[in-house]
Amino acid sequence: MAKRPSNIFDLSLVVAKESFRSFMRNNGLGTSANLAYYGFFAFIPLAFIVIAFVSTYVVSSQVALKGIESLVARIFPRFSSVLTNEIHFLLEHKNTIGFLGFVALFWSITPLSDAVRSTFQRIFKVEKNDLYSNQPFLTCWQCR
Repeated sequence: MAKRPSNIFDLSLVVAKESFRSFMRNNGLGTSANLAYYGFFAFIPLAFIVIAFVSTYVVSSQVALKGIESLVARIFPRFSSVLTNEIHFLLEHKNTIGFLGFVALFWSITPLSDAVRSTFQRIFKVEKNDLYSNQPFLTCWQCR
């Protein structure tokens, strides 16, 4: 049995070492770049879906509008005026997107969800240790 760390420093050292090993084993830099790439391109369609949903089904308030404008200004400082104009247009014309627009915006987000799903599958993979398929002699022996 493995020896348990006796103090908090040893425990934190073990956690840091195992985290680094897992990060390197799962290609952490490539995976994070992949998620950032798909996340960047999925942000604007996702923001439009949220704004259209909020403007249609939730009573608009100036506090929520200012919060969305400040978020857009922090994330995209150069395009904040263009995106703010689009937000105001969507809020004024509530049925602009429609069903087909919603489907198209939702479809443009699916690469991000696929990247997240494949990342989780790669990180939390389950290694099967199939005793019977690796050793055919044991399989024949146990069938008797």
